[in-house]
This record gives sequence, structure tokens and C-alpha cells, in this order.
Amino acid sequence: MKLEISARSVLMASFIVYVVPLIGLFLGYYVFSGMAKIIGYAARADAIGGVAGVTILVLSFLIARWYDRKLTNEQRFHLEITRIVDPADIY
Repeated sequence: MKLEISARSVLMASFIVYVVPLIGLFLGYYVFSGMAKIIGYAARADAIGGVAGVTILVLSFLIARWYDRKLTNEQRFHLEITRIVDPADIY
């Protein structure tokens, strides 16, 4: 069997699963460590930023999981059988 899925769907799903959480991690760290320095917690700014970054990373994974369940029934994310391959042609 030969299966196909559109490249756009694969790229979008990969972006949501891999890139969005990574952006959340770095943004969370920089934003919250900067805020901690501004409000007077400069000694603990790195720890605050790290905890916030990891928290946003986990939240973004949970949101991606929710989004995946929401899109389960959408046609653009389903594999399509395009051809049945003869087993003798594989080897």
C-alpha cells in the first residue's frame, strides 16, 4: 500500500509539536526573568525565568495535544491510500 498526506499538513503538525513549545520555553524564560529583575527579584530572576519557561513548555504541549484531538476528524490530516503495491515489487 502506498500512503500519502499533504506536505503542508505534515509541516503544520511538525511546527505545532516541535517549534511552538520551544518558542514558549525561550519566551517564557526571557519575559519572566526580565520581569523578575524589574520588580526587584534580580537574585532569583534566572530561577523564576526557568520555572516559567518550563511551565509554558508543558502548557504548550498540553495545548498541542488538545488541538490534535480537535483536528482528529479533519480530512486534511488523514492518510490517503493512493496505490496498492505488489509485494514482489518491494524487493
